Amino acid sequence: MGTLTLPASQSGAPSKSGSGYWMFSQQADLGWFAFSLAVPLVLYLVPYLALGSKAVWPLYMVYVAFFATPHLWMTWAVTLPETGRANYSKRSFIEPLAVTLTLVASVPLAARLGAWDWLFTAVTLIGVWHIFRQHTGLLKIYDAKYAQVHQDSSIFADMKPFHWLCMLAFNLPILYVWTMPPIHVVVGFQKFQLWSPDWPRWVLGVGAIATLSLAIPTIRNLLRRQREGKPFPAAHMALALTAGLSYLVAFAVVPPQDYLLTLAIFISYHDLQYIGFVWNFQQKRSRVEQGLGTRLDVLHRWALEGRFWPSIGVAFGFSAVVLGLIMVSPPTVALAMVVFHNVIHYWMDGFVWQRKHNAKLSLHMGLR
Repeated sequence: MGTLTLPASQSGAPSKSGSGYWMFSQQADLGWFAFSLAVPLVLYLVPYLALGSKAVWPLYMVYVAFFATPHLWMTWAVTLPETGRANYSKRSFIEPLAVTLTLVASVPLAARLGAWDWLFTAVTLIGVWHIFRQHTGLLKIYDAKYAQVHQDSSIFADMKPFHWLCMLAFNLPILYVWTMPPIHVVVGFQKFQLWSPDWPRWVLGVGAIATLSLAIPTIRNLLRRQREGKPFPAAHMALALTAGLSYLVAFAVVPPQDYLLTLAIFISYHDLQYIGFVWNFQQKRSRVEQGLGTRLDVLHRWALEGRFWPSIGVAFGFSAVVLGLIMVSPPTVALAMVVFHNVIHYWMDGFVWQRKHNAKLSLHMGLR
């Protein structure tokens, strides 16, 4: 997700309730974060603690079918329908397609050279980068909403150390994995090795110290803002806390040999979070576009009418079709499909949530 910013000067009176600061509402956002965290923890950890490593592969299949692949549909739901497609720059589609097809073209070469491990590692790293971008993108949206609602553009500068803190914290899992020997992962009948530099464990301490060092200016800024009587940025903190817990619990409970389940836990949190955000965005965009006289496509009509289950049903249908095709395809073709529909989604999200690629984005998000 991209960065949203607002001008330093805002028009209109500040909101005394602060209700517009939250994505949905305070109660809904807090429930959304708690739900997104609780579902993967209960769904995966209960059977894993009961059955051990033999539960990992079935649970990973649950994650792929009901979380990961429906999540990929959400980017298509935002960009491909007629109501949304016309709003995006050509670059939003051309660059992701070019990057993705380049990686897809490398699949047969990787198969011939025995380099699938490296390709699998590259796609995994792009995926973790994408998750980090989503979390920090949502934090920046909260910056923009806070500035608009409370008429306080100082939030952008004051929260910068916190954004950097989150950036380092959300990337510590990569550092953790890189202190281990290469991890073997089984995807279907294909075995991969997740390559890592196998750095010494003291590197983790350096990363943790660097992360904690950013807590000092963050706390200092928050205390100063409190003395100045400015509202506490609770949405920022709730998002960061639940995201951080999704990583911490996953890595604390699941040992390295069951790394697939670790991925399933914190990525499922990311997936549920994104589904909620996209549904909220589609509802806002459908109302705006209806007011402008735009002919709404079926997905936006459903959003306008609040028909969540038909919308999510399409996502599950997409998952069934994609996974079905992967299962019946030869290994090289199957891997090419996995690379394509993962990487193009990762790359497109870096464009479709930036105002420079969609002039109406702030309007569709309810921002001035």
